[in-house]
Amino acid sequence: MFDISSPEALFRVIRRNANTLRGQTAKESDRLLFVIFGLNHLREWIAPGYSNRPLPRSPTNDNERFFESIWSCTSFQLIKELCNHTKHLRPIGLERTGYGLNISDWPDIGSVESFAAGPPTSYEIDGKDVLEAVEEVIEFYKRRWFDRHRTQPV
Repeated sequence: MFDISSPEALFRVIRRNANTLRGQTAKESDRLLFVIFGLNHLREWIAPGYSNRPLPRSPTNDNERFFESIWSCTSFQLIKELCNHTKHLRPIGLERTGYGLNISDWPDIGSVESFAAGPPTSYEIDGKDVLEAVEEVIEFYKRRWFDRHRTQPV
């Protein structure tokens, strides 16, 4: 898609955006949504056309085996649920968004959804830091796929 033409390229963009989020005091919900959607669908770039639904089928190559293995990552399950529930505007679990920055710490007043609350500073689902889940899924992709099947630098 445009200049993102491989799983490696998409992974680099996802990691860059996740690193930006981690480094910010004021979090950007739109950037977080991109990271969540990207991490959920990256497996489909790795194993295009593979699905074990509606009828279960066994994976036949490394790409398909990876597609199946990512389900063992609990944080991936959270990312997938967030992606799908966000797509349909349905909440999951107990969601908590942290706030509390002084107005002088706001990076862009025009991008703040609630002037009373300010920009988000953290995101949690059922007590789990969403950015920690993002990092765990990124590491899973890195260790289990990209470190083993590198065709381009990641």
